[in-house]
Amino acid sequence: MTIKKKRGSVQKSTTSNKHRTFRCAAVLGIVVTLLLGGCAREGQWSGTLVPGEDAPQFAAVLDAMAARDALCPKTLVADLQVDYESPLEKRRLQGFLQFSLPGNYKFIVTSPLGQMVWGTAGNRRHYQVLNTMTKQYIEGGMESFVLNNKLPFFLIQSQWGNWLTGRVSSEAHRAHRIVDIRKDKENRGVWITVKTNSSEGPRDHLLINPERQQLIERVITDLENNELATVSYSDMKTPAPENPDEETVQCLQPGAVTITGLPWNSHIGLNLSRIETRRGEESYSLPQPVRYFRQYRP
Repeated sequence: MTIKKKRGSVQKSTTSNKHRTFRCAAVLGIVVTLLLGGCAREGQWSGTLVPGEDAPQFAAVLDAMAARDALCPKTLVADLQVDYESPLEKRRLQGFLQFSLPGNYKFIVTSPLGQMVWGTAGNRRHYQVLNTMTKQYIEGGMESFVLNNKLPFFLIQSQWGNWLTGRVSSEAHRAHRIVDIRKDKENRGVWITVKTNSSEGPRDHLLINPERQQLIERVITDLENNELATVSYSDMKTPAPENPDEETVQCLQPGAVTITGLPWNSHIGLNLSRIETRRGEESYSLPQPVRYFRQYRP
């Protein structure tokens, strides 16, 4: 199977390293699995409360950001490099990402010759994995994936797209409510804490720069302030539009997304390049090749 669009490649490594990389790639390729349970600590969002008379103006900024982001294209394609580092190991995976809000994805890894090596596709309900090295095709449901990997169940109902793109969803904002607004301890902006209407829903602590109307950092915690993940955004880029002649709202995409607050002092870096956007929502799948071993995980 050959991929005509040669955008991703795998770094040279030993055979054993390749197999180890691709066994873990199913986790890295699905954004939801990046968010593992953490520990309670006093975060940057626990600074001084903003005076009551100033709170409405910051809430209005968040509303304006949500309205702007709602006009941005739903789909992006990009070269993606995933770096995982812990005290015990380092891993790197490179490939071609297609992502469409709210949670449809496809990630393909190719060899230097353009041949597909490994890929995953799916959404918040199901996933598919194709490994050409082992001639294995796996598909299953996200609910069982979360349960089998002992991940928090709320992840499959969360806003993956916003975490990846650094956006504030208008739908999510209407469904959330502001808990409090605090000053950042390092004077980078203000923290706006929101939570779902569900009593068991997680809280998002959003660090925004009010002047630039830009999201700098997102910390996800449970109701007991156990940190599930910290997502930081940098290297803001202006993606190339699908139609250069079309007048669109100025939408920035983080070129670098860093996920910390994970167990064992590990962290994950996502670096996107050659970013393009498309207007409509897209869905993705991986057809099962002939003579591949098929495994279904309901």
